[in-house]
Amino acid sequence: MRPGQGCRQPMFGGVFVHALHALCTKQTVGHAIPPVYAQGVRRTRAQVNGSCPRHAIRRSVADADWRVRPMQRRLFLTTLGATAAAPALAQQTLSKEPNPQIDYGGFERLTGDVRQLRARRLLPFARFKELAASDDTLLLDARSETAFREGHIRGAVNLPLPDFNAESLDDLVGRDRTRMILIYCNNNFSNRRRPVPIKAAPLALNIQTFINLVGYGYANVWALADVIDFNDPKVDWVRA
Repeated sequence: MRPGQGCRQPMFGGVFVHALHALCTKQTVGHAIPPVYAQGVRRTRAQVNGSCPRHAIRRSVADADWRVRPMQRRLFLTTLGATAAAPALAQQTLSKEPNPQIDYGGFERLTGDVRQLRARRLLPFARFKELAASDDTLLLDARSETAFREGHIRGAVNLPLPDFNAESLDDLVGRDRTRMILIYCNNNFSNRRRPVPIKAAPLALNIQTFINLVGYGYANVWALADVIDFNDPKVDWVRA
């Protein structure tokens, strides 16, 4: 049998198909190969593993044209260009001076220091409510203003976490850095709907609020530990 006889040409050149496969799986994580390319890969593999001689496959690859729709060609070329530009972009990013106003290392140290403190500052609901009744205690709700208006524990004051800074906390808490602050968040409620939709446990607002308050110098922070239902009369849930 002459080279190439009895063998169907692959839909795309094998070099093209496998190059695209490598780019999609290694360089652009999360982008699957379009079905039409996957079909080309399967056909090429079938020919290599079947009765066609390898030199016939190579000839078929060399002679194959790009019978690809324009959008697919653009996808390949865009991916190829982005891959080629990635090293230069990374070099530009790494060469910049670090932003002195953002300190991730400091954040890591702060969270490490706060971890043991927070473990000793978790309150059951009954004790939480008892302490909240004191005039000297600040019951802080750090959810959004909208969520606060839609419902909160009676007596709470609202300062959304994105608005935390030295001045806003000084205005709210006062000069006394030892004042007791009680906090709660969405993840303290079993209702799982507005205005307290559940958040991912590691990202619970309760944790972020605690870290921020300690970071700004307010170390007398106590957090609600229990999961409660805002329909329970004992919670004393109100709307603004």
